[in-house]
Amino acid sequence: KNAKGAANRKKKFTLKQGADLAQDKAPFIEKKAFAFTATIAPAEDGSPDGVIIAQGGTAHGFAVYVQGGKLHFATRHDGKLTIVSAESPAPSQSYQLEGGLTADGVAALSVNGKKVASGKTPGTLTTMPIDGLQIGRDANGAVGDYREPFAYSGKINLELKIAR
Repeated sequence: KNAKGAANRKKKFTLKQGADLAQDKAPFIEKKAFAFTATIAPAEDGSPDGVIIAQGGTAHGFAVYVQGGKLHFATRHDGKLTIVSAESPAPSQSYQLEGGLTADGVAALSVNGKKVASGKTPGTLTTMPIDGLQIGRDANGAVGDYREPFAYSGKINLELKIAR
C-alpha cells in the first residue's frame, strides 16, 4: 500500500500525447470523482484504436480508449474489470471528448457535447493505483481489455480535473 502523499494533490492537469506521470506525479484519484476534456485528432493513416488516457493497471485504475473503432471507459476495482462502451463509432475527424467518473460510480463519455456512453461502475477507485498516468498509451499493466501499451497514433490534448 502506498504512503499517503505518494501522489500529486493538484486538482487540474493539462496533458498531451506521450505524457507519462509516475505514481508520485500522477493525480491522486483515490476515492475521488474526476472529469476530463480532450481534443482528439485521429491519425489519418493510422488505426483509430488505442488508449487515450490510462491511470493504473490490472488491480486498480481507469482507462479511456478506442477499440474496434468505438470508445470505451474501463475501471478496475480490486482486479474486477468494468467497461462502459459507446454504441456508435468514434469520429474519424477531430473531435472533443469529455468524460469522467462521478462520486457514485457512473462512468460517462460525450463526443462533441453528445453523450455516447454512460454506465455504473463499482464506484470511485478505493485505492490509489500503483501505475502512473499516461496519455496515448497504457505503459504497464493494462486497465482495459487490450494488450499494453495499445498506443494511439493520433494527437491528444487533455485536461483532467479532480474533484475536491
